[in-house]
Amino acid sequence: MNELIVSTIALAALMAGTNTLAKASDAPQKLTPTRCDNMADERRNAVLTTDKLAAYVDRFNADDEELFFNIKNKDAFAFLEKHIPLFECPDEDFERTYYFRWWTFRKHVKSTPDGTVITQFLPDVGWAGKYNTIPCPGGYTYYEGRWLHDQKIMNDDSHFWLRKGGNPRSYSFPIADAFYARNLVAHHDAFLIDLLPDLIRNYEAWETGWAWAQAWIGQRDNGLFYTICDREGMEVSISGDGFRLPLNSYMYGDAKAIAEIARMAGNVQEAERFEKKAAALKGLIQDKLWDEEAQFFKVLPGERKPQARQAVSVRSDGMKKERHTWWKKERLGQEEWVQYTWKEPKRLSAAEVLWFADGGGCATPENWRLQVDEGDGFKAVAGATAYGTELDRFNRVTFAPVRAKAIRLLAQTPEGLSSGILEWRVFADDTNVATEAQTEASYTDVYGGTLKALNDGDKQPDPPLRDVKELAGLIPWHFNLPDPGYEAGWKELMDPQGFYAPYGPTFAEQRHPRFTISYEGHECQWNGPSWPMATSSVLTGLANLLNNYDQNVIGKEGYFETLGIYTRSHQLKREDGKVVPWIDENLNPFTGDWIARTRLHEWAETRPDFEKAKGGKQRGKDYNHSSYNDLIITGLVGLRPRADDVVEVYPLLPENTWDYFCLDNVLYHGHILTIIWDKTGEKYGRGRGLLVLADGKEIASSSGLSKISGRLK
Repeated sequence: MNELIVSTIALAALMAGTNTLAKASDAPQKLTPTRCDNMADERRNAVLTTDKLAAYVDRFNADDEELFFNIKNKDAFAFLEKHIPLFECPDEDFERTYYFRWWTFRKHVKSTPDGTVITQFLPDVGWAGKYNTIPCPGGYTYYEGRWLHDQKIMNDDSHFWLRKGGNPRSYSFPIADAFYARNLVAHHDAFLIDLLPDLIRNYEAWETGWAWAQAWIGQRDNGLFYTICDREGMEVSISGDGFRLPLNSYMYGDAKAIAEIARMAGNVQEAERFEKKAAALKGLIQDKLWDEEAQFFKVLPGERKPQARQAVSVRSDGMKKERHTWWKKERLGQEEWVQYTWKEPKRLSAAEVLWFADGGGCATPENWRLQVDEGDGFKAVAGATAYGTELDRFNRVTFAPVRAKAIRLLAQTPEGLSSGILEWRVFADDTNVATEAQTEASYTDVYGGTLKALNDGDKQPDPPLRDVKELAGLIPWHFNLPDPGYEAGWKELMDPQGFYAPYGPTFAEQRHPRFTISYEGHECQWNGPSWPMATSSVLTGLANLLNNYDQNVIGKEGYFETLGIYTRSHQLKREDGKVVPWIDENLNPFTGDWIARTRLHEWAETRPDFEKAKGGKQRGKDYNHSSYNDLIITGLVGLRPRADDVVEVYPLLPENTWDYFCLDNVLYHGHILTIIWDKTGEKYGRGRGLLVLADGKEIASSSGLSKISGRLK
């Protein structure tokens, strides 16, 4: 693999002169820092100087053709010196790429009449929203931007998405998770709590859903969220449209984040409501999207636009269908129940009820609930979704999976009326197991119909999962979603028949017959190429796996090698033969060629009008669609953001790899952190081993690259 990787660029080599074609105002950007107005105070305890930053910025500026800008190259050093953590290590590829990604991020910090926003493309593209913004990379933008010292930038961007004309649902975007993750670093609790109602409305809009391009996007009757791959930013994927892993993982992450924000606000009711949503969605993802045979999370197909949501073959007032009703004059208006009992416990996760209502003495219940018996009496199910009472449809409830020998439905009948059921289905591993159960009720009589009515039907099974493993199948770990026991899928990351490649990882497994590296058709295909967006999400998930799970499928070495491949992919060989730092759209995983860029340049020669409509041949230059610096900070160096005042550090650098590194000038919870690894103690003169400083004072140390923690004062 080393033969395929271009050697490092000498830091001292500078190239004078650039051609500039400005597409924004030359006026300097006015960005007010929210802390440490006196930079001398902030740098008082510094271990690293800004000399390397200055040298790298000079090099990047000299190599750049500044076609588009928000903050100009001439102002780049002044901006970065004020706002970013500093990093040093013995591998220049990592060090250079770290500063290069901050240098490109700065280009996307855009001042508007509605405050500062962060863009994805620098040139205008026709599919963007207000101010040329696109929510697709939003999660990565916030994970990256949370380390800026000036959080007014991200505050403005947050208000833009929710209150000033942004469209956060035009693409999948884990907005609540992103905002909460930022707050773990920036600690602006009041700001985040103020946005809680907006985040709840956004989540509920996803639950309601909407029509898009002849598809129905949003939560479906099975409890999962449906989308088309284009709205994930993942066009031409082998798995296609359906109940996809990114969106469903994002919604889980958002539900968990909203629950945490609600707790911060003291809103226990909303916290519990969204914890239940998260638990139910986790159960569905693990039950419906996990391929047990393949040991991997996959896409479940579904109708693009169902003809009728929850369509049923009979109406709720159908008198010819067998039914069960509670009809005894002296019991009207009481809480009644029906129950299923099995010979052996079942792993239950959902139920559906088709209510009977005749428009006279029998109506839907005022409310209802489910209880299960795990062997110690009936208790309420956990994580239940809404208990619906709509007519002419199955009212579906999902809940946290539980092994139970019996389930009971309790219904509060309306005052002076009875309630009835045409069908009650209960699901274990996607199969309706009601037909196997013994049925009981609080009472039955000649008017009650037959208990057989409760379980005399069945549900069509889900279609097979798509037959392809894609990198998105590892995204659930980005949100610490899976329970222990699903880690086997990570073996694909380092498998050359899976995702491993010299400029990978590939998005689709290479063994699949439809795996393709194509220079025909759409320029942004997700059927084989390597995509920085997917790579950065998977590396975030892998850091979570290595920190939070007990497993032996993959270790630090896999993280470091994947991050190293990603690092050395940040390059472009220019027409004059010079290799320069670069970030663009999608990569040929075997050659390192930026595919979309190559296609757009070809079209500039052969189909100029088409190329212009696509955004121009420089569309992907300095593309802001992934993270990198957050991976260095939270993964490689290992600063793990937390809500409390404990500073936790666990470097994912394998033993005997580097003799030193230093991450300095990290603004965290209002303090300046420095994290040092010095194997011999000679590099920084602070002693041997791993050291964490807060405002210049030691708070934790270790002789090796182990997990350590200290408390902020």
